[in-house]
Amino acid sequence: MSLRMLAFLSAVVVMVVGFPVVLAKQAQNGLAAATTVEVQEFDRLWRDLGSLQARATGGAAFRHSVVTRTGQYLQFATDQAASFAEQVDLALTKLKEARVRMQELDLRASKVADKAAAIRLRRDGWSQWQQEQRMAADRLLVHLHRTARHHLFAEKRLLWLLRLDHGH
Repeated sequence: MSLRMLAFLSAVVVMVVGFPVVLAKQAQNGLAAATTVEVQEFDRLWRDLGSLQARATGGAAFRHSVVTRTGQYLQFATDQAASFAEQVDLALTKLKEARVRMQELDLRASKVADKAAAIRLRRDGWSQWQQEQRMAADRLLVHLHRTARHHLFAEKRLLWLLRLDHGH
């Protein structure tokens, strides 16, 4: 048996054994496996958001465009989209508050004479900042359902929110 044939058979075995395991795990979580089309649409959403960010001049128009496009991807009804937008605004406010606290902490740490104490202060502040970012992103979970496309978005919600915050 050639090396190429052995590699091909190994790949087939991995697919035959691995794919049902992935499906079973998602079924246990109550999720349907994302189809290729859903994954492609999610990738298209990220490309669209990247384009919006590249063209962004910031402000409310950028936020509105991103939230609207995301709501379309998530297939929200009009009332769901409005509620989602409100939750996004609250999450962005929480991110801003966390960022301001981190900047103040960094300023305080820069004035600490003991370098080890300054490092500990920054490390503790960094941990708190990360936790606050996760909590802000978790606010979006209220609007997500147990569908494949919502699950795909949920996995990237913090990155999505940070991109929105950065472009805003």
